[in-house]
Amino acid sequence: MKPDYKKVASDDVVIATESLAERNSPPANTPGFGMALLCLVVVGMVGGAWMMKDNWAEKNIYLEVGSGSNAMLLGPFAGSGAAAMAEVIDEIEEVVEFEEALETAFKNGAAAASAESSTPTIITTKATTTTLPSAATAEEASTTEKPAASPTAPVTSTGAPSTAAALEAVVLNEGGDPVSPDDWTVTFATTVVGANGESQAGTNIVIKVFREWAPLGADHFYALVQDGFYNEAAFFRVVPNFVVQFGIAGIPAENKKWGIPIKDDPVLESNKAKTLVYATAGPNTRTSQLFINYKDNSNLDSQGFAPFATVTEGFEYAQEIFNPTPGSSNGVDQGQYEAKGNDWIKQQYPHIDFIINATIGK
Repeated sequence: MKPDYKKVASDDVVIATESLAERNSPPANTPGFGMALLCLVVVGMVGGAWMMKDNWAEKNIYLEVGSGSNAMLLGPFAGSGAAAMAEVIDEIEEVVEFEEALETAFKNGAAAASAESSTPTIITTKATTTTLPSAATAEEASTTEKPAASPTAPVTSTGAPSTAAALEAVVLNEGGDPVSPDDWTVTFATTVVGANGESQAGTNIVIKVFREWAPLGADHFYALVQDGFYNEAAFFRVVPNFVVQFGIAGIPAENKKWGIPIKDDPVLESNKAKTLVYATAGPNTRTSQLFINYKDNSNLDSQGFAPFATVTEGFEYAQEIFNPTPGSSNGVDQGQYEAKGNDWIKQQYPHIDFIINATIGK
């Protein structure tokens, strides 16, 4: 029940006297603002001291703290105690107001900081624009996507690129392959048994690529090697004193993935001995099959065969590659090998030689 009281003064703190009807009843405890309990403790302690020094007849004053539905009465106090309590409550209310203002400022500052941190960062490269999320989700974006080497072929078979790699500009040529370095090397580790009995890692064939000779062909070869296409690929055709041919993957799915042909390059370099060239089935049909010229085959220049690389080491091992079809210059059945892979060719030609792996170098 709310007490019936009369105001005797009016300010930030209202001092009131109790009516006769309420003299013998304590005021009801109504809900107050957040510091009510603290006020009660502090006021009670200080007020008690003042009450001890005043006459009991003067203990008829209550203090109203707050306003409206949050108002509450504290007391009763003696006259001098009530005055002191009013001062104490004023100080407490000032502290509460300061804390509330500080809390509001903190919330506003946190909201502004949150809004700023959620703004994405844009990093622009020569080829692409990459959007990075805020620091809170930076790790989740470590997985930004790189363009594929061709419409059906990813640049790498080892998974998504690292965050640093994803931010690098990837420049594509007109065929959709990443532009390769101006010159670079590929080392084929082979199963060839050399004239002196060398085998496995001892029979490496090193090839140097010159992009200026045939840019589209060089770039496409770069993408194929990066994808691991030539790993475990067989040398399926050997024509003595002419060429050795390879470039069908031992995994049938790889052949389907890389089956889209690229455009021809103009012939800028002659088909000399040791040069590496794409095999074709007519104009603009180059995919993944290659051959090494065993001798000067410059007669192929006019037919559109454009060399893009040359063997710099291990040409003697290239000349020792096992011939799986010595009675035929056509080599193995390419359709069967392409469709059935290494399981088929190893069963049909147990002694056939393979590229163990292909490694890019400078």
